[in-house]
Amino acid sequence: MSPATHIVDVDPYEAIIALARLDPAMMDVCGVYDDPPPIGTGVFLRTQVDMRHHYGQEHASYDGPRWKQDSQGLTFTPSGGSPELTVRVQAITFEARCYGDTPQEAQEVYKALMTFCRINYQRVVSITGGDALVYWVKPLIGPRLIVEPEVRPSGGIPCWVCQLKAEVSEELVA
Repeated sequence: MSPATHIVDVDPYEAIIALARLDPAMMDVCGVYDDPPPIGTGVFLRTQVDMRHHYGQEHASYDGPRWKQDSQGLTFTPSGGSPELTVRVQAITFEARCYGDTPQEAQEVYKALMTFCRINYQRVVSITGGDALVYWVKPLIGPRLIVEPEVRPSGGIPCWVCQLKAEVSEELVA
């Protein structure tokens, strides 16, 4: 199949988020127990890792679980760049935001993210439609501490921000 007719099967951002949600270090800092758990499931643990934060999502357009104002979370947001259409591996650049109730708690999320970057290379992860291959995830630019005022009107929420790069196969893994 020529590059011009190649159909991209994998959303590389979905693959990175799915991989981070499975990471034990991320579960330690960004895992929350639903209270009450879904009926018939006992205890339900999920990670607060997504493309955007869900702090204070009280509007009707969002129907997923809300993130508690004092909890830790991690977001991965695309930060531009052009896809290389002639190769079957996409090198993507994205911004990671590590949230916490205090700067120290936000830094715990950042440390878990750096552990995630060191150990995750050539991993297969399940996504919509099949399995994706993530070759690696690495930091590009070191962190900076900011406060996001719109998340918590009483003074904002601390957030460590850094740039990351990853390589993800465009094709589903057989």
